[in-house]
Amino acid sequence: MPSIKLTFPKAINVYEDVELHGEEPIVICDYTLEGTSILNIFTNWNYRNKGDDLKSDGTIDENQLNTTLKGLIFGVDGTSDYSIKNAGCDANKIELGERLLEIIAYTLFKHPMAKAPISNDAQIKGKQITIVEGVKEQFNMDENIRKSLVEQLFSQDPTRFSADDSHDNPVPIQKDDVIQFMIKYTGSTKSNQKTPDQTDIDFTTNDVIGTKLDFSILVKIILE
Repeated sequence: MPSIKLTFPKAINVYEDVELHGEEPIVICDYTLEGTSILNIFTNWNYRNKGDDLKSDGTIDENQLNTTLKGLIFGVDGTSDYSIKNAGCDANKIELGERLLEIIAYTLFKHPMAKAPISNDAQIKGKQITIVEGVKEQFNMDENIRKSLVEQLFSQDPTRFSADDSHDNPVPIQKDDVIQFMIKYTGSTKSNQKTPDQTDIDFTTNDVIGTKLDFSILVKIILE
């Protein structure tokens, strides 16, 4: 039986301009990233049918989610997954923030390791915290998100669910199920007005100002 896939119905929006020492942007692409997590990434995730009214509560473990996002590899479902892997991205499990930089470098310069022109790399890497907070807020604060995930699970494997609606039941997620969410990254390139420390770097300010970045990343978390 194919693995169950539960998808957050709202994308996590990330906006951050990219400051460059100077190069010419080229392409925009879409990607998938894959990681693994223990089953109890969710705490007290329950459901209850009250007639036709589905109820669901629970929380996602922020620390476990952050740990999961520190070990990601490129998948196979994105339109540019193959090309960025073929171009020489890091083959090891690395954190989401570093993957953002690889994607930006590949998008602009056709090589995922061409990150030197990006002067605000620490700021972009820090967007991993924004993403963790966004996923946590969606799951913990919005019952419609939790209900959507439960309904997706039911539609794919209704045999897991109990017919007893007299009390709360744990959401029957299992090993090899996939929890996934979409990241929409937007930003534009602009010049960093501070001269780089290395005097041998050519510092230009004219050719990249205002170049738009717009790509999506599907993050797939495989439960184990």
